[in-house]
Amino acid sequence: MDIQELALEQQSLRKRVGVLEQKQAVSDILAQQSIETTKELSLTLKEFSITLVNINNSLARSDEKIEEVSKMISKIDGKVSSLEENFEEKVDCLEANISKDVGVLKDRIDTVEEKGKFDFILYVKQNFVTIMLALGALAYIITNIVK
Repeated sequence: MDIQELALEQQSLRKRVGVLEQKQAVSDILAQQSIETTKELSLTLKEFSITLVNINNSLARSDEKIEEVSKMISKIDGKVSSLEENFEEKVDCLEANISKDVGVLKDRIDTVEEKGKFDFILYVKQNFVTIMLALGALAYIITNIVK
């Protein structure tokens, strides 16, 4: 090989080395960008993981609150049922008392009505002698006045 061939070969190798250096520089830039992106992605995943843990804790607290509310509703439901039963008993008792009082009141009204009636025949039977004496006295007075 002569010097010219060696020079051409050297020039060709230099071009290839230049191209490889450019590719290496681009590869270094891409590798650096990939590393930074991976770091950012890792931070984002950590934050996301923390957020998921917070959401999970919040859901657990919500479940506890829902359970407490459910128990309170059950207690209230029991109290309402008890109140309904007591109310029904009171209404039944009140209805019975009113019915009894109405019956007593009706009996009293009937008694008052009976006492308020004037039985003429019974009165005449009981006071026959008095009525006859009064009529006799009246007849005596009228006959004396007319004479």
